[in-house]
Amino acid sequence: MVGAQVNVGSSASGVVMHLYVRIGDRVQKGQLLAVLDSRELTARRDADVAALQLAKANLNYAQTTYDASRNSTQRRHCAERVGRWHPAYAVAEQQ
Repeated sequence: MVGAQVNVGSSASGVVMHLYVRIGDRVQKGQLLAVLDSRELTARRDADVAALQLAKANLNYAQTTYDASRNSTQRRHCAERVGRWHPAYAVAEQQ
């Protein structure tokens, strides 16, 4: 389509920092037409990275707490079973 007039759109919106072409200029496929200000997108990305790091830390804390609780419960159940089978252990526990 040589000489065709087309409307150009973008999947991202933002402030145009630099415009490389003007109305009526001929352009080639893949040619850079404009540069958008990326500061807002960069700030959003950084906030999302921080939120992800916090979520991972919270998951790690929850897993550690769960594991500690589970180990404590297992030790208690084991002690109860040993206490039923070994009278000396039961006496020691009572003291």
